[in-house]
Amino acid sequence: MPSFWQTKFAWILYILVIFGLLFLFFRILLSFYHLKANVELEKKMSEMKLRFFTDISHEIRTPLTMITGPVDYMLNDSKTPEFMRHQLHVVSQNSNRLLRLVNQILDLRKMQFSNLKVQETDLDDLVSKICDNFSEIALNQQIQFNYQNNSKSPMVWIDPDAAEKIVMNLLSNAFKYTSPGKSIDVSLKDDDKNLILTIKDEGVGISKEKQKKLFTRFVTFNDDKIKPSTGIGLNMVKELADKHVAKVGLESEEGIGSTFTVSFQKGFSHFGKNVEIIAASNETTGTGLKQEPQTAVCETEIHSPGRNEKQSILVVEDDADLRSFVRTILEADYQVLEAEDGEAGLKTAMTSLPDFIVSDIMMPNMDGVELLQALREEKTTCHIPVVLLTAKTTIETKLEGLQYGADDYITKPFSVSYFKARIANLLQQRKNLQRIYRENLFHTVDVHTESDNSVTVHGYQPKAIMIASHDDEMMLKIMDLIENNIDNSEFSVEEMGQYVGMSRSVFFKKLKSLTGLSPLEFVRDIKMKRAAQLLETGELMVKEVASRVGITDTRYFAKCFKAKYGMIPQEYKTSVGKSRRE
Repeated sequence: MPSFWQTKFAWILYILVIFGLLFLFFRILLSFYHLKANVELEKKMSEMKLRFFTDISHEIRTPLTMITGPVDYMLNDSKTPEFMRHQLHVVSQNSNRLLRLVNQILDLRKMQFSNLKVQETDLDDLVSKICDNFSEIALNQQIQFNYQNNSKSPMVWIDPDAAEKIVMNLLSNAFKYTSPGKSIDVSLKDDDKNLILTIKDEGVGISKEKQKKLFTRFVTFNDDKIKPSTGIGLNMVKELADKHVAKVGLESEEGIGSTFTVSFQKGFSHFGKNVEIIAASNETTGTGLKQEPQTAVCETEIHSPGRNEKQSILVVEDDADLRSFVRTILEADYQVLEAEDGEAGLKTAMTSLPDFIVSDIMMPNMDGVELLQALREEKTTCHIPVVLLTAKTTIETKLEGLQYGADDYITKPFSVSYFKARIANLLQQRKNLQRIYRENLFHTVDVHTESDNSVTVHGYQPKAIMIASHDDEMMLKIMDLIENNIDNSEFSVEEMGQYVGMSRSVFFKKLKSLTGLSPLEFVRDIKMKRAAQLLETGELMVKEVASRVGITDTRYFAKCFKAKYGMIPQEYKTSVGKSRRE
């Protein structure tokens, strides 16, 4: 009798096992292939969702701007009756709440694709500033609100923006569910390995059953219609904490209150490869982008343009209602031009040469970034300040615009007072630039007199002037032309325009936008500066100086010189000579 492993039954069993292993192998291989295909499909769908939410945010923010903008404008208007202010305040509060909800939904999508930008941060300073923002709310709701720092070293490696979202959401929930007369305590403490943030409230509390699903997205247990909840905030807290490899703890009892703790680990060795570490010098150790510099409103005095000579502003916006609203709030102080898309805006900018441009980003035919690029590449428009009005708030979009020379970003919906102040500040900065530009317009030359004395004229310093290279090249050409024709009484503005390849009208607007002076005033200003330098030598008569700057009429020369320096040429010459003798 053969052994069992040599029988026919054994061989059948061997074949069945081999076929079973092959079937299992191909089954696993097929499952892996389907899983890989599903992952790629999920990734594509996530990207499509992100694009969808970005686009829909633009559509939502635009009508929000049409709500919040006029409401804020009416609230700040002294003519608005007092009985209407309460209703307008309610509209403003609810529209701002709607904006926060839109931002929360967008933040959920951005968290899936964006990496943390971690840097060493003073958590005590960050939390105390956030608590200061809630102090007035605590006062209005009659809640006792306290913050105490018990940590020895509050420095920790975190993403400041993400940490701010964590603290803001936890505090918002605490204030939402805490009744008047109760208290909310925020504290900071540390141990050897962790820095622990604690937020304790005397609110309604959370039952054990609800605590199990508390951090699940869009799950809410609040039935209060006055204070509705979307179930987004705490989920965002959990996901951001997980990205920080931080622990979120909760102790709660119904009717007594809740205590949330967030424990951040010290150091940065616990972070993964997808986290970007930013050093104190703002240089990154990874391959990501540097931290975005924040733009603040200039605190210098804001001067409105004169009524007799309004500066022009071009508004490029595809939404007719928003474009009309922007025109309404600006037309009292400025001459407002309009364009419905980027192509029309570029044509209007080329023909009208406005002093300022406000442009949306998402537009048909030509978007705002393409318009900005075209403006900066064109010699006649590269100097015009441009502010992008947009619903896109990602760092990548802002960097793309800044690379092409955007002066600022204003996010929809915007504050009317901030919008007007930002434009006024940028225009004021432009005036300061024009003044600096005029003060640095001479080449270094030696002016020889009959007694072989010489006067050195201060040099032209283009590096100190923050303007586009096209403008710099044009001004160098103009200065060369004026220097070579400064004693030519027949020299005309048309020759200057032809020399730089522009028509008279375009050259007039271009030069005035750069220097604040018309071509005729600009040439006269340079002639008077040269005349003052010649008079300072004390070797030339007034008539000779006038001749050297191309003015044959001595009376006209004296009139122009007095308008510039407040005294006639002879008085100037005498005063300079007297000061030298003293």
